Amino acid sequence: MHIPATPQPLLPPIDFDVANNYTSMRSTIDRLQRWLEPGRMPSSAAYFVILTVEEMVCRCIRFGYQDEKEHRIAVSVTHSAADVTVRIVDDAVPYNPNVERAPFEGPPLDRRRTEGLGMVIVRAISSEILYSRDGESNVSTFRKRIRNLGFPES
Repeated sequence: MHIPATPQPLLPPIDFDVANNYTSMRSTIDRLQRWLEPGRMPSSAAYFVILTVEEMVCRCIRFGYQDEKEHRIAVSVTHSAADVTVRIVDDAVPYNPNVERAPFEGPPLDRRRTEGLGMVIVRAISSEILYSRDGESNVSTFRKRIRNLGFPES
């Protein structure tokens, strides 16, 4: 007798603020990895969450602020039967993640103020990216569709 696979439970939403420094970003990634404990969502979706948060927060830290003040970056992640969504809100300089910047053109890597391959990968694995500028804030939403919910890979 064949018993159909039972989908893994959906994860509750997670919301947090990240300070614009690498220590705060690292603790955020650690927290996300605990939230995404293995087997609770397809590994490709978990990878998408970690990479998207890491790339967007790192971008804010490296290029987004023109002062030395502490800024807060709001991150939220939701998981449904159909998709996983990452939303980032920051008060950094305007940045539309839909606009590609050539990762291999320009000055040597150590002198460049442009994106690397991380955002190229985020764009490639996202099903949808929405961007708006709300007053002084960037609002970026990244969505990845999930197939075969409850199985290790999508």
